[in-house]
Amino acid sequence: MSCSLTSQHSTRVGKLIVDHQNEEEQLLIPIVGDHLDSIAGDLIRREHQEILEALQRLNEKLTHVHRHAQNDSRDEAFKLASDFESLVREHFSHEENVVYWFVSLYLS
Repeated sequence: MSCSLTSQHSTRVGKLIVDHQNEEEQLLIPIVGDHLDSIAGDLIRREHQEILEALQRLNEKLTHVHRHAQNDSRDEAFKLASDFESLVREHFSHEENVVYWFVSLYLS
């Protein structure tokens, strides 16, 4: 996969995350903050930031791999990709099992 193609994918994923974050900031976090607690909203914001930072580290490492083709960099890129996936899965699990559940009760 070319570096520019990888960067395009990373940019697209970053945009999707920011769009996701903006929607939650406008819709879910105010409900959670008003009826549950502000700590849950802060957790969601912090997780979004961690995900964006992990994506940035991954993108930087992938760019390095494409430029230098070093095996140790490739191994680090796979580790960063795995870490990124874990963060995203954990975040969505929190949302589905806590936030969305709570909001569905509120909206009922």
